[in-house]
Amino acid sequence: MKKIIYTLIISGTLTVSAQVGINTTSPASSLDILAANATGSSINVEGLLIPRVDRLRAQSMLAVPNSTILYVDNITTGALSGQASNISSVGYYYYNATSSKWVKLVAGDLTSDAFVDNPTSTRVELGTKSTGATRDANTAFVIKDNGNVGIKTDTPSQTLHVVGNTRLDGNIVDGSDVAGVEGQVLSIESGKVKWKKNTGSTSAVFATFGSGYSGTSSLYVESTGTTIVLPPGKWIVYTNILITTTTLTEPSASQATFVRLTWSDGATTTQSSDIVGGHLASGALVGPTTFGMATGAIIINNGTGADKTYYLTKSASQNYPNTYVPNFLNLGGDSASENNIVAIPAN
Repeated sequence: MKKIIYTLIISGTLTVSAQVGINTTSPASSLDILAANATGSSINVEGLLIPRVDRLRAQSMLAVPNSTILYVDNITTGALSGQASNISSVGYYYYNATSSKWVKLVAGDLTSDAFVDNPTSTRVELGTKSTGATRDANTAFVIKDNGNVGIKTDTPSQTLHVVGNTRLDGNIVDGSDVAGVEGQVLSIESGKVKWKKNTGSTSAVFATFGSGYSGTSSLYVESTGTTIVLPPGKWIVYTNILITTTTLTEPSASQATFVRLTWSDGATTTQSSDIVGGHLASGALVGPTTFGMATGAIIINNGTGADKTYYLTKSASQNYPNTYVPNFLNLGGDSASENNIVAIPAN
């Protein structure tokens, strides 16, 4: 039978009893270590050297006792998962048996001005002030277990609940990740916050008149040369146009013409597909009068996201009797003082 004799050689004094003392004969705790040279200029190393392992080793340990301490000196091995999911940097770690994870020992201010648990109120909250003094009333900062954050309130009812003034430096992004621009307001659309044009502050838009249509055509589509440029959004375009003819084709008491105008995407194309609802401004010239008015409120929805030009065009006209052929004079042009076209934002 072989006997193995372990020899413990310690430089200094070792006292073994219910309490262990190193370099002391009167240990004051379970393990009491005094420096061999507490003062002076000795070059001998003093201190406690904690076991050093890499992350893989810490990750592989089984049945680790609660409060075990070690030093992880290499995180290139193992993985940031399991009981090593907190080991993201070199340093001292202790084992938390409740969470079954290694937890890093963090240096710094550990006073109760940091977040503290409040399980009774199902939240974490800032403790004292930074000085350690009791927090003043209405200065709470809490995070509820359901994710709601409260600033100056400990009962946040929404994801972010702020009591008091709020200052934002920068842009606000809506529910579609679109940043607002000048002149827009936040609105709710399909359950999402969305930037919309502020119709209360958007200016009216006026048309630019061309020379108008002159001729005898009663068919689609004749250009007037008049245009209007509308920003994105929905607009009500009020159109008021004088109807008149050349002197030689002025209607008699038994003659009349009915005129229609519309807005198109081109100078000689039919009505724009952006028009919502009724698409005509219309009116009649009935003899023996020599003037009439074509009027209408046409709704146009510019959904392109950019400014768009629309063209005022003469649509089909109808003459009474069919033998009457009026020769229109500058229809929809800039020669008549009665002509007026203005667009008002509708959304």
